[in-house]
Amino acid sequence: MAVISAQTCRRIFGGGNAAGKILEVGSERFRVIGVVEEVAGIQFSAHAEVWVPVGAAPPEVRSDPSLHGRFEALILARTQADILRIKEEYQTALAHVGPSDPRYEVVTSAANTPFEEVAWYNDGWKSYREGYHKWRLLLIWSGAVVLFMSLPALNLINLNLSRILERASEIGVRKAFAASSHSQEVQWRGRSPARGRGGGLLPQQEPFRT
Repeated sequence: MAVISAQTCRRIFGGGNAAGKILEVGSERFRVIGVVEEVAGIQFSAHAEVWVPVGAAPPEVRSDPSLHGRFEALILARTQADILRIKEEYQTALAHVGPSDPRYEVVTSAANTPFEEVAWYNDGWKSYREGYHKWRLLLIWSGAVVLFMSLPALNLINLNLSRILERASEIGVRKAFAASSHSQEVQWRGRSPARGRGGGLLPQQEPFRT
């Protein structure tokens, strides 16, 4: 038996009803029992073109006893509220699982969401305190976003300061002729918006062509 993606169905069977048809993958033959919508490539744990039962995997894969084997388990939660119950049930079941390698004493695992899995991976699997790696990655990403968004603001501040320093002599002359600080501030604040609105009102002209 096999379940195939919609793209595979279109490419091999022309997009028609593929249920019951035979699909050859390598030297194996599978009977198609269903077609599912495309799974995004960024969902690397679930993305595939053909899904087959575990028993159809080669013997060398199924007999791999290592802790970092070649299988991944996906758990589908019906609602957001089910995620916490799934995590708790997973940890309860894990308490009865011991390491297959005598060099280790404890098996550490978790039913992570995709974001938690990325956070734990980026943290180098150094700690599995609940939520530790997730909030650490959130803080790092938030800091990077704030730093990136602050760069335009800093550029605008530097631009305004440079313009003020360039016209410092003009400001001094205006003060010498009794111009108040308030009037100059209003002029400085209103000049840029006025120029921007005026530029937006100018009609668009066709480029000169020869």
